[in-house]
Amino acid sequence: MYFTVVTLATVGYGDIAPRGQEARLVAVAQILYTFVFLTAAATALSRRMHAVVAERERRPPPP
Repeated sequence: MYFTVVTLATVGYGDIAPRGQEARLVAVAQILYTFVFLTAAATALSRRMHAVVAERERRPPPP
């Protein structure tokens, strides 16, 4: 599972890699947590930007 998640997340194996199964589990959890957090942040930012653009389009032009 470790190698699958690391490969799919494209974080690479690098010079520093966890050795034990527990360390690999922690690395997988960190990768998944970061992926979920970044996805949620990007979604929130995208929704906010869409709302700002829609609000600008609804306002009448200045005189």
